Amino acid sequence: MGGDEKERERAILDVTAELLLRHGYNKLTMSDVADAVGLNRRLVYLLFPSKDALIEALLLRELNTYVEIWNHCLESDPLGGRSPASIGVCSLPSSSYH
Repeated sequence: MGGDEKERERAILDVTAELLLRHGYNKLTMSDVADAVGLNRRLVYLLFPSKDALIEALLLRELNTYVEIWNHCLESDPLGGRSPASIGVCSLPSSSYH
């Protein structure tokens, strides 16, 4: 996947997260996502063949981000995550992750 395609995918997932929080799963449409990101709906479908595939990609991205943050916190903790302080450090609001 080229740089432009990765950037496009990131933009689509970012918009999807916003729309999903605002409207919920049932009211979210691929057309809404395409319009919000300024792309043709067909291009969105090329990257994500269905709304379920789009949501799955978003969830995987968010889970991977969460795992990366926890791994960093655990690696930074001299006690390897056994310290209560490591929990406090890793309890950051989601807006701090991106």
